[in-house]
Amino acid sequence: MKRDLSALSNEDLVTDTKRSVRKERKATMAVLERLNEIYRRCLHLELGYGSLHEFVVKELGYSDGSADRCSTT
Repeated sequence: MKRDLSALSNEDLVTDTKRSVRKERKATMAVLERLNEIYRRCLHLELGYGSLHEFVVKELGYSDGSADRCSTT
């Protein structure tokens, strides 16, 4: 659901942005924890991917640059 951000005061917009950043960081940490567990279990290899990077790009749809930042290989 898209919010009408134009209706927010400047202060509310900054507060809302900070809240969104906190949510984004939590979500990012959740993804990284799961990728670490996939790597630990070598699940990416069982699924036919030669590296976690390849799994992240081909299976999860991340760009190469994003995969470089989150892959542990």
